[in-house]
Amino acid sequence: MSVHSPDVWLGVAVLIGAALAPSFIFWHPTYAYASGKHGKLHSVAHFRRVDRWARVFTVVVGSLALARVDPPLLEWHHSVWWLYTGMVVTLAGVALLIAAKRALGWNYSPGFDAYVPFRIVDDGVYRYLRHPMYVARLIIAAGACIMTGSVWLAVAWLVAFDWYWRAAAVEESELAHWFPIYRLYAKRTSGFLPRVHRHRAFVRPRAAPGDVQSDATDLRSLVDSPRATSTSDAA
Repeated sequence: MSVHSPDVWLGVAVLIGAALAPSFIFWHPTYAYASGKHGKLHSVAHFRRVDRWARVFTVVVGSLALARVDPPLLEWHHSVWWLYTGMVVTLAGVALLIAAKRALGWNYSPGFDAYVPFRIVDDGVYRYLRHPMYVARLIIAAGACIMTGSVWLAVAWLVAFDWYWRAAAVEESELAHWFPIYRLYAKRTSGFLPRVHRHRAFVRPRAAPGDVQSDATDLRSLVDSPRATSTSDAA
């Protein structure tokens, strides 16, 4: 089934809405996210600029791919079924972004201006993922690619994945430096894909002696740390 004009306009509206959503979700005109926090985290250079250009690129290329069939756009489909499937994926990414921001609360700070948070957030979506905000952005980008069928957006997704992967590595190194307990949190969670534990309620995993000793060392260092009650994810 081909895409008709109402479907195109709805798809363009979803693209624009998903591109603008992060600006509204993370809007802090008074830099309130820095209030009461001491110390800054290093971040990947030009993070904010790359993120904005990626969103603009997605809206422009995606809108053109929805509105017309043009060889330079490298479209692999022009189907209404893929369009609405992509919309669902995109909206799911926006929902995850909102859930992640809500879980962080005042521990949040943007990736381009990251501060040391108050504590390690390990509830909500952070119970399963260490970087749900990056995952949400990748889901939104994947949804845009599915909606439009443009290979250019698939290439943009790969570039974004590499960018977010490097940004996550920098953040994890910084958080582990400030808060030794972060290493324990990292052992039981996944960065980008949630782990699947089979029969968790019936099987108690055995810890190796070396792991127990390592965990005990981490806990002792946590007790000795002057900031043992503060940490977070600046993703």
